[in-house]
Amino acid sequence: MKGMGYLFLFTQLFLSFLLRRTKWGKKRIAFEKKNKESDLSESFSKKNLQADFAYHCSSEGEWEQIRIDIQNKLAKNYKIEIIFTSPSVEKGLLKFAHEIKSPDSLRILRLPILTSSFFSPHRLHRWITAKDVTLVRYDFFPELLGLIFFGKDLHLVWATTKKLKIWNLLIFSFFKTITPSTKRDFEVLIKFYPHKILDPKESRIPAILERLSQRKETLEERFPSFTLFSHWIKLFPLRLIIGSAWEEDISFLPTDELFYQNRL
Repeated sequence: MKGMGYLFLFTQLFLSFLLRRTKWGKKRIAFEKKNKESDLSESFSKKNLQADFAYHCSSEGEWEQIRIDIQNKLAKNYKIEIIFTSPSVEKGLLKFAHEIKSPDSLRILRLPILTSSFFSPHRLHRWITAKDVTLVRYDFFPELLGLIFFGKDLHLVWATTKKLKIWNLLIFSFFKTITPSTKRDFEVLIKFYPHKILDPKESRIPAILERLSQRKETLEERFPSFTLFSHWIKLFPLRLIIGSAWEEDISFLPTDELFYQNRL
């Protein structure tokens, strides 16, 4: 099995070789080298410890979709490993790491797309100690998928079937469980993988309720004038504003009575 895993590693190393000398590649290398400078990026294995769960997210949007789950697990003293791809999420993740009550329970790694070698301590199958690895939505890098050949169980959350092709179905076969993004995605995927698909409502609803309970603190942190704004907006008739939402999030609304003045 490991032989197949190394084949996936070789594929990613070859792609890395092609990208290293590009303008993007040079920026990416500088970003990934921060792993060597941060204690947060040291593997639990260095201290003979093992994480309970590992997660990979691409950018800030994907991070927000798993943040509540990770917070709850850390509160129960689980050890967590987070791998992320985009520099856009770095600031938020580092802030999260410094604010939690048990920093020794968390490790964070910038996905080493260009800086890993076969012998690097940041090679994913060496760095990740958890058996269960959850990927969010996309970013199916060969090395991530290849983790199944090193004894890891892969789980996919918020899977989408937009632009579904045979290649996507092959990728989905790597995962032990799949949580679809929407009802439509659920209906499509259940036909191909009936024993792998989880009901998205079981994961989304607790996360939504948790975020609602923290909405005041979140808004005050990100919008310093929120208190003043909240008093001011009460002077006007009640309005429901939905800036961004999943189809399922607004399915409870009486759409026959709604009038959409603006749809962006």
